[in-house]
Amino acid sequence: MTTKPFTVHSLALRLSPLMFITALVLFFFGISSLAGPLLVLSFALAAFGVRSSERLRGISFSLLIFAAVTFALCYPAPLVSWGDFKLSTLIVPLLQLIMFGMGAALSADDFLSVVKAPRLVVLGVSCQFIIMPLVGLALTKVVPLEPEVAAGVILIGAAPSGLASNVMTYISKGNLALSVTVHRYSRHFICNGLLGNISKCNPWTWSSAFCR
Repeated sequence: MTTKPFTVHSLALRLSPLMFITALVLFFFGISSLAGPLLVLSFALAAFGVRSSERLRGISFSLLIFAAVTFALCYPAPLVSWGDFKLSTLIVPLLQLIMFGMGAALSADDFLSVVKAPRLVVLGVSCQFIIMPLVGLALTKVVPLEPEVAAGVILIGAAPSGLASNVMTYISKGNLALSVTVHRYSRHFICNGLLGNISKCNPWTWSSAFCR
């Protein structure tokens, strides 16, 4: 019986759950100053560790996102500005760069395959406006929220998929052309349907009545 050689990746995978559990315990006892860095490090180590596995390598980027989000929640100041320079000014050019990269990865043949299977587009758009709003509604029933906040959660659930979904599809080697097409049509419906109807009514009255 052969044993796997001890590597830096395997060490990272062993340390990651230990740090994750330790972070949760520290959060439970209110020691967030230590729990935050441990939680960030646990996700980062997990992202590094799974790179050695062909089966788990695909979730490495997702784990890095968890690490980045955790870091942003614990230490938001470095992500807001550097001196007098506001990092929010980089949002638009970075989004444009990512969108250009997504477009460069596609060809006309990719969209022809989507045209040949329109039912997939209909299914994707339908799931966007059925499953996601229901998940948002379920969250408002589980978590006690103010009516206006609850309405916002449901509206976010009904919002079209964003750029991140296309990036995730690309990284997971999914059907990027289908993801872009579903995003396009869902955004068209949301802008010409839901937002147009909301603009015709009082959102505060609507949200209070809907979320009782």
